[in-house]
Formats: sequence, C-alpha cells, structure tokens
Amino acid sequence: MTEIEKNLKKMADEIPVPEKLSPDQIEKKLKNNRKKPHRYVRGVCVAAAAVIVVGAGVMMWQNQKMSPQKQQTTAEQYQNTTPPQDTAEEHKTYEEIRKSIDDYLTEKEEITVLDGDMAYSSATEAYSSATEDTSQTKTSGNSVNDYTKTNIQVEGIDEADMVKTDGKYIYSYYRDAVSSTISIVKAEGKDSAQIGKIVLADVQVQALYVQDRWLVVLAEDENTSSDDANVQTRTYLYDVSNPEKPICRSKNSQSGYYSDSRLTGNILYTISVKRVYEAEKKTDKKEYIPEVGGEILPEDSLYCPNPGMSAEYLVFQSIDLSQSGKTIDSMAVLGAEGTYYMSEKNIYVATETDAWRKTKISRYSYEKGTIKYACEKVINGTILNQFSMDEYEGNLRFAATTYDDNGKTTNGLYIVDSSFKTIGSVSRLAPGERIYSARFMGESVYFVTYRETDPLFLVDVSDPANPVVKDKLKIPGFSDYLHPFGENMLLGIGSIQDKEGNSYVKLSMFDISNPEKVKEIHSKKLGKNTVQNMGSDHKGIVVDAERNRIAFGVENYDDTTDSFYEIFSYDKQKGFQNIAKLSLEESYSTESRGLYIGDYFYLCKTSSGICVYDTKKYKKIRSIAY
Repeated sequence: MTEIEKNLKKMADEIPVPEKLSPDQIEKKLKNNRKKPHRYVRGVCVAAAAVIVVGAGVMMWQNQKMSPQKQQTTAEQYQNTTPPQDTAEEHKTYEEIRKSIDDYLTEKEEITVLDGDMAYSSATEAYSSATEDTSQTKTSGNSVNDYTKTNIQVEGIDEADMVKTDGKYIYSYYRDAVSSTISIVKAEGKDSAQIGKIVLADVQVQALYVQDRWLVVLAEDENTSSDDANVQTRTYLYDVSNPEKPICRSKNSQSGYYSDSRLTGNILYTISVKRVYEAEKKTDKKEYIPEVGGEILPEDSLYCPNPGMSAEYLVFQSIDLSQSGKTIDSMAVLGAEGTYYMSEKNIYVATETDAWRKTKISRYSYEKGTIKYACEKVINGTILNQFSMDEYEGNLRFAATTYDDNGKTTNGLYIVDSSFKTIGSVSRLAPGERIYSARFMGESVYFVTYRETDPLFLVDVSDPANPVVKDKLKIPGFSDYLHPFGENMLLGIGSIQDKEGNSYVKLSMFDISNPEKVKEIHSKKLGKNTVQNMGSDHKGIVVDAERNRIAFGVENYDDTTDSFYEIFSYDKQKGFQNIAKLSLEESYSTESRGLYIGDYFYLCKTSSGICVYDTKKYKKIRSIAY
C-alpha cells in the first residue's frame, strides 16, 4: 500500500458515517428512491467510494492543471464561434453514426488523462426558421387560486413532479421492487380519502402531470435490470374524467432512461437518454439506434453535430394530449444529457464536456411540437442549473463560473443572440468563488456567489450589449435558491455556518426596489445542523406571496436525525415567522411535497401517504395511508 493510499484509508476511517448512511437506512432509502432505479446498484458503489474520493479530490484539485496551451481571457472565450453551417451535414447514415460512437468509445479507452487541448468551440446555425423571440419570458410565482401548483421556472410551461393536483384530487405515486402505484386521493379536508389507484407492473414511475382530464405518467421499464443500453421510457396517458375509474388512452415509448420533460399547452415534450456500448460489435440497428414507438428513428431524424464526441443520445418526443397521446415528432442527437431549460420557443441543453470545465449549450426549436436541432456553442465554464439560463427578446442570457489553468474561479453573465454570437457580458466577478443561485427577472438578473460571504449581484441587462452591475451586497452565508416574493422583494433560501462549523438553513428577504442599493431586510436561521435541498429540487418548495406562505422540507442532523416540513409567513416589520413544523416521520424531505387546497394543507409523503391539516393551528385532522 502506497503512502497516499495509507493516508486516504486513515482519513476514511476517521470520517463518522451519519445515521442516514447506515446500511439499514440506505436499504430503506433505495426502496423509495425516485431517481433512475435501474442504476441503484451502481449508485450505491459510487456513494460508498465518495467518502474516500473526497479526501483525494482535495489533493488532486491543488495539482490539477489544464493544457499548457494559453487560456483565453474571459472576455474572449465567448466570442469564439465558427460560421453557420448547413444542417444537412449534421445528418448521418446509420453506419456513419455507428462509426462515430465506436470512435468515441475507442478514444475513451485509450485516454487516461484528459487535458484542455481536447476542448472545442463551435456554433452551427441549423434552421433559418428559428425566428427571434420578441416576447418576454415570464418568471412564475405562486398565487392562491384555491390550490398550490408545482413551483416552475417559466409561466405557462409545466414541469413534472412526484405529486400533482387539480384542486380536487391529489395524484402521487409510490414504488416497490416490481411495480409502481399511482394513488388518487379526493381532497376534502377531514373527509379526504383514496378513491382510486393505478398499478403498473414492471415499470418504475418517475414523474406525473395533470392537465384538464388527463393524467400523464412518465416511467421507465424494468425488464432490463441494470442494463442502461436497453431501458425504455414509457409515457402513459390516462383519462381521469372519472378518477375512480381511470382509463388508459395511450402508451408511448422511446429508448433510454427518463431524463426530463415539459408540458406547454396540450403538447408534452419528453427527453430520454440512450447509451450505447461497443457499437462496432452491434449488428442489430436497434442496439445502437434509438427507437420511438418500437421503431428505430429514420436517418433524417438523427443528428451527429460532433462525430466521435459521444456514445449516448438525447431522444426527444412530442406528444399531443388533445389527440389522445398521438406522437407529433421525434428525433435524437448524439450528445450527453445535461441541464434543461425551456423558453416559450426553444429548449436549451447545457452539458459539461469531457474537456476541463467546459460546457456545451445546444438549442432546439419546438414550434407546434416539431423539434429541430438549431445550434450549439461550447463555453469555457460551468452552468449551475436551469435557473442560470433565460431567453429574453430572442437572446439567451446565462450565468457561468469560469476556471483558469490553476482551477481558480471567476464568474460572469453572458448574452448571446439566436446564432450564439456574443452580444454583451460582464465578467471576472467574485474571484475565487462560484455561482450558487441565479434568478432572471425581466431586465434585472440576480445571482449569488459564495466562498465565505454571500455576494448577491444585481445586473441591469436593459441594454443587452452593455450589461451593468448595479449593486453587490455581501452578507454571511449563501442562498442557493432565489424566488420573487410579492412586489420589489426577493426571497433567498440557503445556508450559513457558525465558527464551530455547524450549518444552519437560512432564509433571507431582500428589498430590490432600488437597483442601486439592494438590502437584506430580514433573515432567519433555522436549527443547528439543518440542511435543505432547494438548490437542486425547486419543485419541493411552496412560495405563495398572496397566501403569505413559504414552505419546504428540512433535514436535521443534530443530536438525532429527523426530517421536518416547515411553514413560514413573512411580515415586513417582524420578518419570518414560523407557522408550523410538521414531522415527516420516516420520510425524507426530498420525498415530500406540501399542497394548499382551499382551507386545508396536505403533506404528501410519497413513501407512506398523505396527512391533512387545518390551516389555523396546523392540527392533523386526517391521515391517508397508501
């Protein structure tokens, strides 16, 4: 055993294992885990290894270098764009695609150390019909309406979730090793009851939508155990006009595991990821070409913009709910999955490349369900999540963290046009820090970076060619989720540490009425050693300014390991007021959703059932077990 290995083993042995990572707790968690179940075994191995790798990663970071090639300056790196090219060149024959995949896999086997010389930067304009979007992207907020809707990014574009409601019924699901069950609960306060259910054998449900009389169920089949190459994403469309007797009207399929989706109008867009292994040895096209509806995609529906750069596909399908689940269009692109953002006219995919800290941003238009690959660009830097991207008046704006040869970071905001040509930028902000959250609100952009304090930047983008930093507010801790709250206020949810290293969930309310002087007017620190997951699970929060409620799940790792669902109100004089702290019992906060329907609050714990509370004292008045 080498000296490094001895040190790593010693470090690993000294790290206490939290109760929730004990074998019993992991087994329990896996039974209810909702994310890509066909990779459970692989995920456990990775999780176990991570404890050791963390220590090693610190040493590697200090010594890691990019290519000796001179790094571009931040101002230059987003100007580097190849001229537009004819998209016909992006289509390949089946044989060309197989060779592209095989070249990539062969190269991956040969390369043991990847440096910055492998980076590339290109943009290809795909379709002249990709018109400029002159409409304003609207950022969603919650309103009372009678019931809580899923917290989404863009108004009018719904996002799938583990729990959905139409204000009368609550739809949720739970899973075991061999099947999934969708529960249908009639929401009537103390008289609430489960009135129907749907059992799906041999599939694992991933997410739901409810619109009008339709229930959309997104699932993955389990016929292939842990074989990623042959997993299928299934879309079931149920007519729930009579929720006691749901009727399946259509079943759609596409290759790959479920990655993401959006619903706008009556059209559902689903994205799956199909991986290919050993393409050279494949003789059946179905083994290396994606299928939709049981048929392999034709060559003119396949795109390979960067031959030899990927062995997996993004598979797109658009489905018309108003036509009982009829497929409108389908296509696939050789390229890895990433972060998805959908505007009113385009779908953007931000994917970290094999190159050092670089990200490929791809754009797809989707007019009336017709999905077209448009263009792409590789940037030097990383994009945190979907809230770091926004389309406004035909331009894409994104916040990114960039890295120099020594791994040191700076941050910036960049604006590109429909062909990904840079229009304007502000860069070199907050050296040594990275972006933790972002929110685009019309002509104002807010983003948070962090190292020891929490700089909240406000950037005026009214002139896209000349964005200007209007203010920078520094406060302790950081916010990893930002959300507008009423008029001229911005809510931040994040974390803060004390001198002893104990962590606390922190709520912040910012006054943004004066762009020249943003203020944190109130903050609240929750219990010691509490954590929340809003940065990666924005659908788990309720932000309802009209009802004056902020609610989300919290894990507490203090003397005991507990999970709670906390509810707050906000007063301009008194600040945040804790209204209720509801136990999640054996559930995790990531497996829970809170809903207001009329005068009642429903706490949905997808591993066990639904609890109903009054909204005066939050007394439990009904429990519904699955």
